[in-house]
Amino acid sequence: MFERESYEPIEKPIRHIDERLLNAIRSLRFCEVCGRCAGVIHPHHVKTRGSGGGDFRSSVVGCCPACHDDAHRGKISRAKLLAIASAPFRFIPGYDDQS
Repeated sequence: MFERESYEPIEKPIRHIDERLLNAIRSLRFCEVCGRCAGVIHPHHVKTRGSGGGDFRSSVVGCCPACHDDAHRGKISRAKLLAIASAPFRFIPGYDDQS
């Protein structure tokens, strides 16, 4: 059959975790994508955690469940999500107002 070549395992990148940011995103009362009020907000990582993305303010967007599903299905472009996450005047209550 096939002979397997030896290989070096690829190390997973160290994940940057910011619970304060994630909790602040979860406590938003509106979806940052569609603007609707939502009872539940999901943090969506624009660069996935599995590919080295972390909990950085410039790569996490607060989404309602519908927009979160759309983001995972590719119905919302990565460019649009990055534009929202890196908007110059973006304010996240509970995160930006604390040091």
